[in-house]
Amino acid sequence: MSWDDFTACAGRDGEILVEIGEDGVKEIAGLWKMLPQDVKAMLIAAARWGGVYLEAALAAVGIAAAEAIAAVAAGAGLGVIMAVIMDCYDHL
Repeated sequence: MSWDDFTACAGRDGEILVEIGEDGVKEIAGLWKMLPQDVKAMLIAAARWGGVYLEAALAAVGIAAAEAIAAVAAGAGLGVIMAVIMDCYDHL
């Protein structure tokens, strides 16, 4: 599949992922699948506190696109981003 197929699958929610880009989405999805539940909970909690905290938390777990993800998540919410990525990831 392709990036266009992925964003078509995601619909309006996919627009929030354009800023992260295809490589960022693939990186996030791969790492998210491997993260323990407590780390996922930490990232979601950091997202609720704001972009600076989320950016630091993402960087701490090794996500290189931390700044772009934090900027997008501040507007949309990390839960929304992860739901869209996981629901449509097979289209990439």
